[in-house]
Amino acid sequence: MQIFFVPYFYIELCISFLIQTLIYMRFSLLLIKTITLTLLSVTAFAQQEAAPKPCGTSHVMNKLFEQYPERKAAWLAQRNAPFAVNDTASIYDSVLIIPVVVHVIHNYGPENVSDAQIFDMMRIINEDFAKINSDTNAVDPVFQPIVGKTKVAFRLAQIDPDGNCTRGITRHVSALTASADDNVKDIVSWNTSQYFNIWVVRTISFNAGAYAYYPGTVDPQYEGVVCLASQFGSMGASSPNNFSARTMTHEIGHYFNLAHTWGDTNEPGAQDNCLWDDDVEDTPNTVGVADQGCNKNMMSCGVKSNVENYMDYSSCARMFTNGQVTRMRTALHSSIGSRNTLWTLENRLATGTNNGYVASICAPVADFDAATRVICSGKTSEFTPLIGNVASLDSVHYLWTFEGGMPNTSTEANPVITYNSAGIFSVKLMAYTSGGADSITKENFVTVNSGTAAYSAALGISESFEESSFPLFANNLDKTWSIVNGPSVTSPTWQRNVAASTTGSASIVIANALLPDNALNSIITPTFHISSVGSPVGLRFKMAFAKTASNNKDQLKVYVSKDCGKTWQGVIYSKLASATGTPLSTVGNTNYYEGTSFVPTASQWRTETVNINNYVQYENVRFKFEMKSAGGGNLYIDDVEIVTVPSVGTAELIKQYEISIAPNPTNHNSQLSYVLGKQENIRLQLTDLLGREIWQQVQPNAAGQQQIDLPMQQLSAGMYLLHLQIGNQSLSQKIIKN
Repeated sequence: MQIFFVPYFYIELCISFLIQTLIYMRFSLLLIKTITLTLLSVTAFAQQEAAPKPCGTSHVMNKLFEQYPERKAAWLAQRNAPFAVNDTASIYDSVLIIPVVVHVIHNYGPENVSDAQIFDMMRIINEDFAKINSDTNAVDPVFQPIVGKTKVAFRLAQIDPDGNCTRGITRHVSALTASADDNVKDIVSWNTSQYFNIWVVRTISFNAGAYAYYPGTVDPQYEGVVCLASQFGSMGASSPNNFSARTMTHEIGHYFNLAHTWGDTNEPGAQDNCLWDDDVEDTPNTVGVADQGCNKNMMSCGVKSNVENYMDYSSCARMFTNGQVTRMRTALHSSIGSRNTLWTLENRLATGTNNGYVASICAPVADFDAATRVICSGKTSEFTPLIGNVASLDSVHYLWTFEGGMPNTSTEANPVITYNSAGIFSVKLMAYTSGGADSITKENFVTVNSGTAAYSAALGISESFEESSFPLFANNLDKTWSIVNGPSVTSPTWQRNVAASTTGSASIVIANALLPDNALNSIITPTFHISSVGSPVGLRFKMAFAKTASNNKDQLKVYVSKDCGKTWQGVIYSKLASATGTPLSTVGNTNYYEGTSFVPTASQWRTETVNINNYVQYENVRFKFEMKSAGGGNLYIDDVEIVTVPSVGTAELIKQYEISIAPNPTNHNSQLSYVLGKQENIRLQLTDLLGREIWQQVQPNAAGQQQIDLPMQQLSAGMYLLHLQIGNQSLSQKIIKN
């Protein structure tokens, strides 16, 4: 039987079973499959619900054994011999206390989970492993007699590897959180023979919810669990549903040498699963739950299935069996993977997890962020401290220093600072408690532009990047462009270059291959007084990009702001390297250039025009070009300008694209229908009558009939506007919500 955590259960279990199948060599023809299950709804990072993702244990195990075949042979040799079930009393006679450290890898998004969410996860795993979870009594009476109690407890470490005071939580800023795997373990890993390491991330690179390695199969620094913030505990960025809340329970099962209950495949529901098992005597032979349901009467392999097992893929996981407990505690008494050193008295004393340990008051770890980093003079920005390693923020004192700000110092927790002069300014924060102090300075953190638009007669203005000091315009600071690099990015991002251009001798370029995957780096225009320009009007620019491989996922987006960059109203342009139709690449979707070698010829540029009619009435409009790097080639931009665009009447557009919205008026949702003659991206934006954005999306469509559900049900009664942008053409339609 194999174990998997509930949130990822379905996925992880599938993966884990596949791995074991390959490991045992029982199913030489069996391929590893990733089963995407429709799980209970989970609160995702966006304001929408998404299904929890599958377990990734099988994926990483198979990848490991492909790279190191000798490790597979060694693991097969030790798979059951060293872990042979030992029913002696010593296996059960004490509570084993496991020191835990949680490493939060974040990029200032919701994946920067709160201490409270971490404590919630710790509560859940301690209840599950102690058999005091509130739903234990709901276990099917048939399986009540074999519900296991592990006598394993998890405690956040209070002493770090250097002997310093810790809360058992570390926080590290890295773009890798958006494409995480073992790469985040290279950022930070505490001695895995002393600490059970957990890494919390935003996205796992192979679309899993979490994963763990079996004991002793991987280099020591990679032991532990990587878990999505959205499947970590039952609150905050996660969800209270069974799958997400029990993901860590499932993954720890793998970490303690459990497999999925149906055996060594990643195919729950397959009848062939009856031929295999999970090497645990009291888990009934089963095919596994394939639909993520909770049918407690499910029969398979001639017996009743234990669908409530943490290592199956049901939505009601709530138990381990006695046999699984024996297997886990046997692993904890084995030297394989150093599980037997975690719970010793010597290690508990070294990590501050022994009974009776009185924690010290730790020195804080300082960090901060701001609501707005690019503003116009005379405007304000609010700053938020992000203080780690403290029991309560009430114990923290602050001293802020704001270059160019008013006031230029503050002792408030969340100061609101006014910037009256244009410039690029640093911010410093010192945080201190009775346990010590820490400070952090962020250079060039706030960019302040003049309150007067750089271009008051925007039409016809073209920026071809000929200024040698670009992005700085020494003779007119109002025309200076702003470069905002993502956190943890140290390599140069957007730069002026003279290797390629369409007008003059220069353009700007970003070398994606040199940047971390999923790093977001932006370059922001000066301000435009577009209200002085008649409509229709568009933003036009020329760009060139080449891929380095077929699976590149680099993406260019353009955002617009109507308040000088304080807020960004939405995406007005978006193209992805791997997209069909009109992809980002300007040299063909199957032509690749190694690394940073791409330098476009005259024929390898493409002109893009984006309709910006919705922003004509505003005086301080800015545009942000945001590049999401993912290993692709160089991307160039030249000749950014404001231009007039051809006007087509609304009636003609409705007829041309067969546009309809029904029902309208509506009591619930409405559906937008239209027909495309070719593949192209459609931008949709729903606003109220004051122009405030409610919803938007860029829809990559194939040719033919298209139908999009509009989220009207959640809105209050009233009139709304749906704005459609199709290529260089746009129109708006009224929708009435009753």
